[in-house]
Amino acid sequence: MPIAEIIHPGFSTADGEVTSISYDGSDVTLRFLDWREHQICVVFRDVTRFEWTDEPDDLFEGEPYDGTCVVRNSAWPPIVAESKWEHYRLNFNACGGRLDVACESFAMGTLP
Repeated sequence: MPIAEIIHPGFSTADGEVTSISYDGSDVTLRFLDWREHQICVVFRDVTRFEWTDEPDDLFEGEPYDGTCVVRNSAWPPIVAESKWEHYRLNFNACGGRLDVACESFAMGTLP
C-alpha cells in the first residue's frame, strides 16, 4: 500500500499558484509563485512519467494537501531493473491541483 512521506525540498507549495509546466523529453520544469509571491523554478531530472490533476480527491495516507511528499511503495513509476526513480507529489492547495512526477532527482533551478 502506498504511503506518503512528507519532505521539505527547500520550497513550499502551500498557497502556491502554478504558472507553467514544461517537458523537454527528459526533464520537467515547474514554475510557480509561492505564498510570498516569489517565483520558484523546480527542475525534475530523468522524468519517466508526470501528470497534473485538477482538484485531486485521492490523497495517500500521510499525504499533505498543501505540501510535497515522496510516495513509498508506489506502483506509479514504471518498474525497470536498477532504476532510481521516485514518485513525488506536489500539492497546491491554493489552485486545487497536484503534480505527480516519477523522476530520478529534482532541484530548484535558475530562473531565466
